Amino acid sequence: MAEVKFHIWEGKMVHAVYSDVVDAALTEPVALADILKDIEKAPAVAELRVLRTSCKEIIAGENAGKYAVRAVLRYVPEAESESL
Repeated sequence: MAEVKFHIWEGKMVHAVYSDVVDAALTEPVALADILKDIEKAPAVAELRVLRTSCKEIIAGENAGKYAVRAVLRYVPEAESESL
């Protein structure tokens, strides 16, 4: 099950980190909508700054043979762009 940790800086920037463990390597990056659905009261996106996804095979431990997925998201929320 995916976990999203996020922080919203006074309506100026949203930063989120999506983490998950999956059985097979990704064939597509993690979608913006998949990350936003896990952010409580996510403000609308005005300007996407960063959306970077990585997927690496886990070689040791209980999840060996699975893949660690991480996506980093940063964006300017809609409310802030209206005041610029």
